[in-house]
Amino acid sequence: MENSPETASQGSKSKSNAQGSHVIDRVLKTETIQIDRKLLICTLKENSHGKFVRISEETGKHHNAIILSAVGIQPLCNTLKGFLQ
Repeated sequence: MENSPETASQGSKSKSNAQGSHVIDRVLKTETIQIDRKLLICTLKENSHGKFVRISEETGKHHNAIILSAVGIQPLCNTLKGFLQ
């Protein structure tokens, strides 16, 4: 498993929410993790609703992602650590 930081631009991206108003996501930090043939991209972002993490998996042509609010990061880490014990 290789963990290498990736330089992320401190850019922002606008998107429309369900109500049609625009929400601006600001990238705070991005890191990539290479595991076998999979590339995981972990991005910490922030918008008017708070901080959240987007974990994207890229394997060739396929892209999958989960988005987790900041309050869910610690419970996820605890669960994953429990799997290894």
